[in-house]
Amino acid sequence: MKTLPKTPSKFISMALKDLRKIEKDERYIVDMGNWHYTRNSRGPCYVCLAGAVMARELGSDPGEWRVPGNFPRVTTKLWALDYLRRGDPQPLLKAYGQDPGAIRPRRVPEYRMDRKGWFEAMEALMEEFRGIGL
Repeated sequence: MKTLPKTPSKFISMALKDLRKIEKDERYIVDMGNWHYTRNSRGPCYVCLAGAVMARELGSDPGEWRVPGNFPRVTTKLWALDYLRRGDPQPLLKAYGQDPGAIRPRRVPEYRMDRKGWFEAMEALMEEFRGIGL
């Protein structure tokens, strides 16, 4: 298992890069309603933002079913990505030991309805983390 970034902004950046790579990988289908799920060992594997991290950074094979609890050292950060993808940065702030009120939740487009808008919203959140030194 790779070491995950030590700041939330770098963690978000890594997760977004992982998701973009997953989008191009025929073994995966992005589905924000599934962590890292396959119906059979031959795939495809359905993944959300955290599932992309499980696949690209944490070594999950496309034929495996995985949830945050399979990764005890980073469970909280994976759960926090699930909240972040819906516009709530507070669990990620908590996961990094920061004041959860430092960045307010906001409405973001759903990935499946507006992929481009969703990525723009995630990048804006990432920049807000950077703006406060995180």
